[in-house]
Amino acid sequence: MSDFQLSKQVDPNKIFLTKFSELEGRFDPTMSLYQKTIQNLKYTSQSLGSILKCNPQYGANESGVERKSKYEVRYIRITDIDNNGLLKNNKLGKTANTIEKQYLLNYNDLLLARSGSVGRAYLHKETNKNNIFAGYLIRFVIDSKKVNPDYIFNYMQLRFYKEWVNAIQRTVAQPNINAEEYKNLKIPIPPKNIQAEIVAKMNTAYQNKQSKEAEAQELLNSIDTYLLAGLEIDLPAPTDSSLTARIFTKKLSEIADGRFDAEYYQSKYIDFEKSLIEKGGYVFFKELLQMLESGSRPTGGVGNIVSGILSFGGSHVSSDGYIDTSKAKYIPIEYHQKHLITTTKINDLLLVKDGATTGKIAIIHEKKHENQNINEHVFLIRLKDNVNPIYLLSYLKSSFGNMQIKREITGATVTGLTKDVVNTLKIPLPPLEKQNQIAERISRIRQQAKQLQAEAKAELEQAKQVVENMILRSDE
Repeated sequence: MSDFQLSKQVDPNKIFLTKFSELEGRFDPTMSLYQKTIQNLKYTSQSLGSILKCNPQYGANESGVERKSKYEVRYIRITDIDNNGLLKNNKLGKTANTIEKQYLLNYNDLLLARSGSVGRAYLHKETNKNNIFAGYLIRFVIDSKKVNPDYIFNYMQLRFYKEWVNAIQRTVAQPNINAEEYKNLKIPIPPKNIQAEIVAKMNTAYQNKQSKEAEAQELLNSIDTYLLAGLEIDLPAPTDSSLTARIFTKKLSEIADGRFDAEYYQSKYIDFEKSLIEKGGYVFFKELLQMLESGSRPTGGVGNIVSGILSFGGSHVSSDGYIDTSKAKYIPIEYHQKHLITTTKINDLLLVKDGATTGKIAIIHEKKHENQNINEHVFLIRLKDNVNPIYLLSYLKSSFGNMQIKREITGATVTGLTKDVVNTLKIPLPPLEKQNQIAERISRIRQQAKQLQAEAKAELEQAKQVVENMILRSDE
């Protein structure tokens, strides 16, 4: 053994030694690394199972149905919880046809995702018993006499917990952690006063984050008002949503383009179109275009291709109007060379044409996204010189521009937009000087909002780092 040497091709940063006595239950390298991490924590660890008041409980096996009022019971699913463990309150969410009392959530119930976004944590802070939870979540009831539930929740936002999730999860079909595995999670338990200090620091960080995000959202919401004023368009007053008001008749002669669905003829669309016509100055989308094309991918898909030319699809069109390549997909260079017509250029727009995110739109803004390509789920839009791309992006992302797009979406199972539909969208087009003025103002607003969002995220991450240092040994 004294003559044994590692190959020079082996990365020494990926090699480590561990004692047999340090192994606990699992013998894989990822878990061994995690065990080394928790040995460097300052406080004695206890298993999650040892600080529970009762056994964990899996959630309801119900399908989510539309929740029409905040007074209906909310059906909390994994997708309702964000990456920071907060409940998304921007929408009403879902309810369920059957509400069973055994799944009603109580104050300080901890929910952990067992599949999908495995490891995601949420601590319930409502007392009205108006929420149940779904089957891909597991309920844990922390004994507050033993440990502060808020401390446990905040620990689950730290890298130590994320490393454990990465080490323990089973990836047969999709990542999974069951209740028994969660019960074996070792958590460092500081004295109660340190727990309270950690909770206070994290609560302050969360409050600051939410405050800055609310300020950013207020800025973004102001874009619609500014754009309408700049275009001198009056939005119709909100319509009565009662059942009686939603019943209307149409003559057969008024049916357009073979559309027999009632949604297409809702008064909100008709009134907005009338407002556009009255103001004049609109053009059909096709009059703005140099090019409108969708892309393609090689037969067999691109899942196993790890380099080459970026292939943009619906998942890369982010809600802020830019390209997100955090989950990049590629096509071979040879394939790209045969499909140069859909090569991306700076200021091209990408419009999602089908699927769950139909209608989302983004701009090719960064140099690194130029000279790439698109797949079959998006349109590449290249504009004439008399159209400011930021102006058009802002209009189509506005509530009224988006309303026009949503009206034209067709299909029951797979929704989508066709070239013909996109070409006939009505777009208000002021002189280029006015477009530039609008685009510049909106760009400033978006930049201010983006800065606030970045600050909010950075402050929370900084708080997590402070808390991690409080838990680590002082010599680390």
